[in-house]
Amino acid sequence: PAPAPAPDPAPPASSPRTLYIGGAAIPYRDVRGGTTPDAGAGLWLGSDDTADGSWGYFVGHNPGPFAPVKTLGCGSTITLCDAAGATRTYIVRDVFTIETTATWKTIAGRVTGYGESLVLQTCTGDGATNTIVVAA
Repeated sequence: PAPAPAPDPAPPASSPRTLYIGGAAIPYRDVRGGTTPDAGAGLWLGSDDTADGSWGYFVGHNPGPFAPVKTLGCGSTITLCDAAGATRTYIVRDVFTIETTATWKTIAGRVTGYGESLVLQTCTGDGATNTIVVAA
């Protein structure tokens, strides 16, 4: 039988406002109502609180700081250290591609039914689509 896949690497000591994806530490800032930051990632909608029972929607560039998002698949882990310094690890439940013209209304029903969760969005690299990752 094939060996089991290695678990995702554990994040280093956590820093507030940081996402840990596939061994990469990606700082984020609150950009709600704004544009995707050139450096790091942005909390675009929702909350980054790891214990509020709701979701946080993060955006970032690929190629660029959010490139590790493209490596995620169902079962991968993402660790969030929120603004208050609390840490929680989430497991990827869904990965899908949408057109760049898609609106929040188009995907809200698919990404918000998980309770405490993260939604990550980045460019696929083709200029026409984005990758969406949902982790809970």
